[in-house]
Amino acid sequence: MRNVTLKKKKQFIEIKLNPAHFRRIDRGIQTPLKKTGYFPKNLTSRKLITSKMTTVIVTHEVKNYSDWRKVYDADEVNRSKAGMNVTGVYKSVENPNLITIVGEAPSAEALMQFFSNPELKAAMEKGGVLGVPEVRMLHKV
Repeated sequence: MRNVTLKKKKQFIEIKLNPAHFRRIDRGIQTPLKKTGYFPKNLTSRKLITSKMTTVIVTHEVKNYSDWRKVYDADEVNRSKAGMNVTGVYKSVENPNLITIVGEAPSAEALMQFFSNPELKAAMEKGGVLGVPEVRMLHKV
């Protein structure tokens, strides 16, 4: 068993951890697993396990939002195949036909493959997308 002392609101709390609750990641640093119910977010001496997902923000204008939304919802299969997880769809306050989609994918390469898919181009034309979408790919730092 390991003893870990956490400083919380000017109090010290002692928590006993079983070494089986830890797993090794690169550089030999150990971090607790989420399954144990103990996953400290504020320990600076431990490197937290984070995924290297790529965030994507796509903005484009459509002819009619309701027509576009029907086509967008029907294309869920292609987004799932690419590993894309959409976290939000937004409409502009000034222009209700200006759409922004925010999501995550496993890598920038997966996104590039998804955006080069001819089925996506056909779905965008069917949904009434005007012009070329603005696409931004980001990594969290």
